[in-house]
Amino acid sequence: MKGITHFTVGVTLASCLPQAVQAGSDGNPLLFILGGIFGLLPDTLDFKILRFLHRHDVEIVPDPSRPDPALIAEALAGSIRRARITGRPVRVKLHSSAPGAGLWHRFRVTLPAAGNRVAVGYEGVVNTSQEMARHAPHPRAAAEADLPCAVTTDYTATTTVDILDGPSYAMEPLGDGRVAIRFIPWHRHWTHGLPVAAVIGGALGWWLGPAAGLIGGGAYALHALADQCGHMGSNLFFPFTRRRSPGLQWVRSGSTLANLGVVWIACLVIYWNLARAGQADRAPGLPGLLVLFGFLPLAAAAWCRRRLPR
Repeated sequence: MKGITHFTVGVTLASCLPQAVQAGSDGNPLLFILGGIFGLLPDTLDFKILRFLHRHDVEIVPDPSRPDPALIAEALAGSIRRARITGRPVRVKLHSSAPGAGLWHRFRVTLPAAGNRVAVGYEGVVNTSQEMARHAPHPRAAAEADLPCAVTTDYTATTTVDILDGPSYAMEPLGDGRVAIRFIPWHRHWTHGLPVAAVIGGALGWWLGPAAGLIGGGAYALHALADQCGHMGSNLFFPFTRRRSPGLQWVRSGSTLANLGVVWIACLVIYWNLARAGQADRAPGLPGLLVLFGFLPLAAAAWCRRRLPR
């Protein structure tokens, strides 16, 4: 899920506690702020700190003047081969490539979910808005490289590499002779663990009181649980587990409709909690509110999105 979604869910959790609503009406919004902050914290730790501390064994840097998909394919295949031979994980960084100011080469990398070939396609030049540039100084090209063994992936098999920063992979040998390809391995590990949320909740509860602990720890845990609905999954039970659990694959983390739907439902719950605290006798019923103004409009939007031409 997007950051705004996690932030809104954390604020919504705070609105469910009468102590937070009462404190807010008295001019102290701290508990609502804590909900938003700790709803964002897991990804903030990952993307602002841990990604820069992650060590890479292999760095693939495409030539900005001569983009060659064959070199990328061979480097990825070589990293898998190295992991298979040494029996040790190989951490790989595939950098983006900029031919000019505000321009980026676009590559499409396909790592087979089951198979023995990696494919890389060069698709041209895009701007920072990810729109194809009008001029294409290099023609499209594609290349493949043989893999020394079967592989398995824990996320999507196809990755687009273009603007700003490229992806990371961890090639981890398995006991059955295959190599597991972990996508951005520094993401959703210990930072997305439910025991970590419990520790945070306990610390906040000791420092600021039980309501703060419940909101901070709960918002942190809801972030991890929401991410579990996607494809990558999270290491929910760190430190008792060392790997990300497979996601439920219900939605894509970047899905506009999914993120909009969660934010809108959360806003309706906030409205109901505040209306109930102000004038309980005039507050609408929550089930009817969610159905009439939440689920039905979202279902109509989903139907239109499927039916209308794109």
